Amino acid sequence: MKNNSPPIYWRLILGLALLKLILHLSTNGNYSYHRDELLYIALGNHLDTGYWSNGPMIGWISWFIQHTIGNSPFAVRLIPSILGGGLVVLAALMAREMGGGKWAQAIAGLSIMVSPLYLRASSMFQPVIFDIFCWTIFTFLLLRFIQTQDKKYILWFGIAFGLGLLNKYSVGFYLLALLPALLFTPYRQLLWKKETGMAALAALLLFAPNIFWQYTYHFPVVNHMQALSASQLVNVNPVNFMLDQLLFNLPALFLLFGGLFFLFSVAGKPYRLIGWLFVWVLILFLVLRGKSYYTAGIYPVLLAAGAVGWEKWGKAIWIRIAIPSLMVLLILPLLPMGLPILPLNKMVSYCHWLKEDLGLDAPMRWENGRVYDLPQDYADMNGWEELAQNVIAAYQSSTDPATTIIYAENYGQAGAIDLFGKRKGLPSCNSFADTYRLWVDGEASPTALIYVNDELGADVAALFEDIQQIGTVQSPYAREKGTMIFLCQKGRANVAYFWQQRVHEIQASWQ
Repeated sequence: MKNNSPPIYWRLILGLALLKLILHLSTNGNYSYHRDELLYIALGNHLDTGYWSNGPMIGWISWFIQHTIGNSPFAVRLIPSILGGGLVVLAALMAREMGGGKWAQAIAGLSIMVSPLYLRASSMFQPVIFDIFCWTIFTFLLLRFIQTQDKKYILWFGIAFGLGLLNKYSVGFYLLALLPALLFTPYRQLLWKKETGMAALAALLLFAPNIFWQYTYHFPVVNHMQALSASQLVNVNPVNFMLDQLLFNLPALFLLFGGLFFLFSVAGKPYRLIGWLFVWVLILFLVLRGKSYYTAGIYPVLLAAGAVGWEKWGKAIWIRIAIPSLMVLLILPLLPMGLPILPLNKMVSYCHWLKEDLGLDAPMRWENGRVYDLPQDYADMNGWEELAQNVIAAYQSSTDPATTIIYAENYGQAGAIDLFGKRKGLPSCNSFADTYRLWVDGEASPTALIYVNDELGADVAALFEDIQQIGTVQSPYAREKGTMIFLCQKGRANVAYFWQQRVHEIQASWQ
């Protein structure tokens, strides 16, 4: 039964506010924008009902942030930090829904605060934290329905689900896991209830603008998923996937396993649906070779269930003190994995210690399956301003800036050039990567090209007589290290024709 003790909001919010203050103070001086943040800042400058690999929500939020508090790293990371605080509160509320008292609520909230996964996710402006928050809202609404049997929560679930789809299409996997989970419980009857149909209709209506956008652009999400599967998901190793699940919540592992035990115990029988939901989420992503963090949204409720279970099983005062103390002690050596509190060189030394002394290399394994000196997210936060400064120098060196176009190979490069170059009067960057391909200027008639890539390429080399390498990204641990900036002038052939034909070929490939 639900516990009627008041949720301890003020303690949770105060603790999280302090944690987030440390986050902002530590990241602003150590690391710049993340590669993905640069793209999402760009999306906010091109409002639409859809984008190449994302739903429109992240672009709308980006627009709002930039028109209210600006686009500094602190500004764009403020809302993710607030959502991180919301996860703490939701975990406490879910523990309360499952009968947890004040101790269980506090421990549930603390488990979110000491999780490297949620610390990392809420420190960057990406759809990931919004996705995790949506999954947690879905599960909270399920618990409210289980407790009250009030069918309004089914409709609220549909509304939340429609909004979640506008952020990240992966919320569909939540539904795919929920369907078989329902079949394993008496709640299978919900599948043919009128309220479920109304919830589905509400979700569809909210999602409809993006469906129409996808139709208009010939469903680019399909192209994106095919490319993602071929380049990244193919590298997912099931063993590493399972090890990552443990590492994500390492300081609170006893809550994780305790939650699973509780949900399938007699005491947790009313919430068995949640237990089956977790099992099917895990099975689904194992079978489909999903990235490790795709499961992140299901763990808050499992941790909350574990807190409730331990409150029932461990009533001795020493247990009540030992559990939170152990969680805090375990997060301390892992804190740099969740929060970028260490300067770059110290972070490299820390990662070396993890690999060589502890034999723990999973955090440094990138999406290509290889292990590097830094986690991928940290490497993605370096080198951008250096790259943009080289492009600015190239543009200022052009003999005819008015007919010079800028092209970058990936969206991080393009986003950095647009963000830092705008202050210096640079035109918008062109790229065929991700959503940038939708904004490319196919009508331009250039005579010169600023080319940003890790190699020149035979087609560009053959097109121009005068090619100067203006600079190279030197940041030693940046993912962009070695990226070169070329100023290409004096075309051997019609540069405008070459450019327009190339744009036509790219657009034809997905139309």
